[in-house]
Amino acid sequence: MKVAVYTTASSGTPWAEITLPNRLEYCVRHDYTLMVQCEPYRKALDGFDRLHALLDQFDLLWTLDADCLITDLTRRIEDVPELGPHVSICEEGLGPHALVNGGSMVWRSTALTHDLVTEIVDSQPEWISLEWNVQQWLMRHHERLADRLTICHKRAFNGIEHGQTKVWQPGDYVYHPCGAPADIRCRLLRDHLQHVVR
Repeated sequence: MKVAVYTTASSGTPWAEITLPNRLEYCVRHDYTLMVQCEPYRKALDGFDRLHALLDQFDLLWTLDADCLITDLTRRIEDVPELGPHVSICEEGLGPHALVNGGSMVWRSTALTHDLVTEIVDSQPEWISLEWNVQQWLMRHHERLADRLTICHKRAFNGIEHGQTKVWQPGDYVYHPCGAPADIRCRLLRDHLQHVVR
């Protein structure tokens, strides 16, 4: 199986200097391809259509936000038991207002995955003005998209920390301190390097 881990980073993501070496170590360990696109956040939001070409090259694509730290390097993403047949995303764990978290998503190379990518691209006028962009759009439409979108439990491959809510636990697969100011986010990520399972 050909697997790629895909991340976008920019000068606005100073935590990438902490997470990218971690991601490289993970990919080398499992013979995955690591792809990093350096561009401003706004341009990254406009880049969902590039997923089509990536899905033509790889059997499985794992998109990870730059502020995600892989805390169990022994696991292979394709072995997560809850993954669906097309696109998978985790529950966020912050309550009904934030059903899912798009910082870690798994995309299998299937026709229905391509269909969902096309719909995301075509729906940009709807989601671009939302606070959480595509993530919020997926929350709004998850029932209609159920044939293409699998919602996994909140710690399957994304364990978030947001304010006083910490879903991640030691031994989990991915730590994601979303929403914190840059200095705090960097500190949290550095602190969690000590928990990385090799």
